[in-house]
Amino acid sequence: MVEACSQFGNSKRNRGIWRESQFAVLQRRLMFRVWCLLLLGWLALSGPVRAAMGETELFLQPGIPLEELKQRVPNLTGMPKREFEHFIRQHEQLGSTPDRVKYPIQVWRFGPDFTFIALTGETVVDYSLKFKAANGWNNTWVCGYNNDLLSYVPSLRVLKEGGYEGVTGMFEYGHRAPYTETVEQQITTKVEELVKAVVK
Repeated sequence: MVEACSQFGNSKRNRGIWRESQFAVLQRRLMFRVWCLLLLGWLALSGPVRAAMGETELFLQPGIPLEELKQRVPNLTGMPKREFEHFIRQHEQLGSTPDRVKYPIQVWRFGPDFTFIALTGETVVDYSLKFKAANGWNNTWVCGYNNDLLSYVPSLRVLKEGGYEGVTGMFEYGHRAPYTETVEQQITTKVEELVKAVVK
């Protein structure tokens, strides 16, 4: 079992504004897809299998200064307090909070017909749409949650929207701040490099 890039990437939906009728639309679409598979049959994959793995770095915006962290932590409780204490320890032990995270990516090619792109973290759906458009809507599978659960991974659109997946969800993963606006391009460049390596 694999998990697709399933985060909706819309902060309004995470605040409960998404209406029940919109979930019903998604449900009907899923049912239609299943019906098509049952009617038309499954795609039989062939060999050879070619695989490539690479790594890029995702850069983080500047974090809260150490003195401000120390000033604010006495007024916090629960998870926010633990997060700020974590950042203080990083300052004390490492000299600063890390400014980037490593981001592994894998690509498999099954014969001439199917490309499997494995991204890391809780990726938003924009990545699936982007890489399917570039490599084939019906013969490309893009999935998240591979190798490491490092954070939500927003596209540039979601990052600019703000909200939980783009901004506020980063602290709970131990990161000092949201990603910089290079996040989508860093991932895209590495995916394109790996796809070229396996598609021959």
